[in-house]
Amino acid sequence: MHFEYVFIRLYEYNARDYFHIQNPLVKILLPKMYYDSEDRWEVIRQAYLGLFQLVSIDLFYKYSYFIDVYSEIDDSERERIEDEIYEKRRQL
Repeated sequence: MHFEYVFIRLYEYNARDYFHIQNPLVKILLPKMYYDSEDRWEVIRQAYLGLFQLVSIDLFYKYSYFIDVYSEIDDSERERIEDEIYEKRRQL
């Protein structure tokens, strides 16, 4: 077996083009992709909610840390998204 790394510049990909992709890794990496500054909240929202919908709650809590780091989210934004996720979870 032979493995090679593929170098990808995530910032060359437009995050909006990947909102519909149902892959947890893509959701985690959305904040590392290119987006306009006015789209920042929607990119973060799509990352968290998409991950929440695609993985178990344990994996969500494990991997949402990467979204925190990649998006450089602040405490008030984190609270806001947690409220939205809590509401979605309550509806399930």
